[in-house]
Amino acid sequence: LYHDCDLLVAEALGAGLFAGLDGPSLAALASCFTFEARRPDGSSSMPTAKLARRVAELDLLAVELRADERVAGLPRTREIDAGFADLAYQWAKGADLRHLLRPPRPPRPAGSRRHGSRDAGRSPVGDPEPVITGGDFVRNVKQLVDLLRQIGNVDTGRAGATARQVAESLVRGVVAASSGVSEQAEPVGAAQLADDPPLG
Repeated sequence: LYHDCDLLVAEALGAGLFAGLDGPSLAALASCFTFEARRPDGSSSMPTAKLARRVAELDLLAVELRADERVAGLPRTREIDAGFADLAYQWAKGADLRHLLRPPRPPRPAGSRRHGSRDAGRSPVGDPEPVITGGDFVRNVKQLVDLLRQIGNVDTGRAGATARQVAESLVRGVVAASSGVSEQAEPVGAAQLADDPPLG
């Protein structure tokens, strides 16, 4: 394994935290090692209760590892970040990128003006910001794919096979279109690119 959290990944594999997970859940759990939020967010909803339990177990394992590293005078492994877990899960299940990057618009307040008013055409106040930029999304998926492939190489069991399979399923759309992601990836045609929104 070659990763900033390689020791923690190895500990998680040894503890069986990846065992018994389907592809999307395994990708979501692995994203906790690769994602680092640009700003604190505190909200990291989990798509399933089982995944939430695994993330909690991983967090406890990380705390124990950092305590051991502190005692041994070693550089401490960074804290895990589950902020990309739900996005990784949904992308692995085939979700559309536009729906992932744009959270639902909040309900219009009662009595607010509609078409024909002086406010028509203006951006509604309180529109949610994108969950993550397109560029950051692609970068994080690339990093996740790399780690999943490494897990697939070192784990010869079922979890490793699942990691390899889900890694390739993540390489689609704008991720596949970006350079240097996968030698195995199919060439992306113009029709496929047209289905994805421009990044910027």
